[in-house]
Amino acid sequence: MRKINVATGIALALAAPVIGAAPALADESRTYEGTVTEIVDGDSIRVSGIAGSVRLIGVHAPHPGGCYWEESKNFAADQLLGRGVTLRTDSVNDQSDHRLFAYVYVDGELYNQKTIRQGYTRERSYGPDYELRSDFREAQRQAKAEDLGRWHDC
Repeated sequence: MRKINVATGIALALAAPVIGAAPALADESRTYEGTVTEIVDGDSIRVSGIAGSVRLIGVHAPHPGGCYWEESKNFAADQLLGRGVTLRTDSVNDQSDHRLFAYVYVDGELYNQKTIRQGYTRERSYGPDYELRSDFREAQRQAKAEDLGRWHDC
């Protein structure tokens, strides 16, 4: 894993759509640090120093107005808003449509898995399998088995 400062990350994020993904980084994850400044919804956030939004790898939240949408967004706000986070990209899911795809860590805990495990969101792959998919699927299986959150109410 390689750590890249925010300015370098922004430059890479802006250059990638024009020049394509940098071959040297294709099989590596990258990390960024920042503070969560906005909760877009239960699976997308804005982080200081990152251009565009950050999409949580492997996570799908209900759409606005859908069952458990408000609870999902409120849980994200409670857990993330104003908090310092570490973002880690995945070697197969990195950037698309001007947003960064990332695993979000708060105090060393993986938020992506936590929100699935507690039933606020569900597991979803966007394109190729991501590194932690089996772990996220197991978290979802447990949430469903325990009838938590959206699995109970929707």
